[in-house]
Amino acid sequence: MNFFVRSASLHGYAALASEAGANTAALLARCGLPETVLQNDDLLVPADRFCMLLEITAAETGRPTFGLELSARQSIAILGIVGNLLCACSTLGEALQLLRRFLYVHSQSGQIDYSISGQQVVVVFTPLVSHEGRAAQVIDLTLALGLAIVSRLVGGALTGLTVYLSHQVRPEDAGRYRSGFGCPVLFNQDNNAVVFPTQLLSRRVSPDASLLMSFRESLLRQQALQRAPDLVGRLEIALRQCIPLGDVSIQQFAELMHVPVRTLQRRLAQKKLSFRSLLDSARLELARRYLRETSLPVAAIADLLGYGEAAAFSRRFKTLTGESPLAYRNA
Repeated sequence: MNFFVRSASLHGYAALASEAGANTAALLARCGLPETVLQNDDLLVPADRFCMLLEITAAETGRPTFGLELSARQSIAILGIVGNLLCACSTLGEALQLLRRFLYVHSQSGQIDYSISGQQVVVVFTPLVSHEGRAAQVIDLTLALGLAIVSRLVGGALTGLTVYLSHQVRPEDAGRYRSGFGCPVLFNQDNNAVVFPTQLLSRRVSPDASLLMSFRESLLRQQALQRAPDLVGRLEIALRQCIPLGDVSIQQFAELMHVPVRTLQRRLAQKKLSFRSLLDSARLELARRYLRETSLPVAAIADLLGYGEAAAFSRRFKTLTGESPLAYRNA
């Protein structure tokens, strides 16, 4: 099965690798990745090559804590629409459920699951890719960034946490892990996990206003969005960025672009377009991309595109293309 990650997962990579003395262009080429993955957050990067890049960079630079260090240069903003949805959750428990369900939208380098054992919650991250049997950098990056995001969501540090890592580290690096995670870290364990008291599940999500605003601003600052010649062009780009998982409505996009709904409707009518037709076009473009470039099940793609069920997606896809999603994938 082909797994992918959004290129946003490499945010901060170039600067950190360069500071460590690496030739980033050479490393990307070695891993079969174009330099454009560092310039566009929404490219699909093969997850095994992403893992390979992190592992090779750590080895070449002599920085076994590279993934941990990279996490400090990233934030919830790299999650795109998934991060926006996390901010809309009421509690940490609700956010955890959403992340378990939709992490694949941002990254398929691994999957998370959690269970409750007595008075503790055990969140396990299982990597789905490796390079020469190692996935330490992906594990470190994912867990450290995840804890930082959770702290930001709830507006403060969490207490009573312990991190478990399956890989071993050099004794001189153990302190960096404790500092990076902000809690005790145990190595050479059976799983990669974060354990915390169950009462934290009810902790209220209360992201500050600046965090919520950053999502809107990050969309509007997209270079392609700025180059769009008119309001309708901006809407087409915004649709492709925001469709995954969202409750898509013309009201939401009018608010995003700071225009009244009637203004947006009038501009669409002038071009003999409708919001529905643009939505169909954007969904179709993404559907073709996911069907051809990934091995995601049709049900997962339907979820990703905001359809209530796989059957609804299949019917609409066939109406628009004349063939079923599976027939298109296998053609």
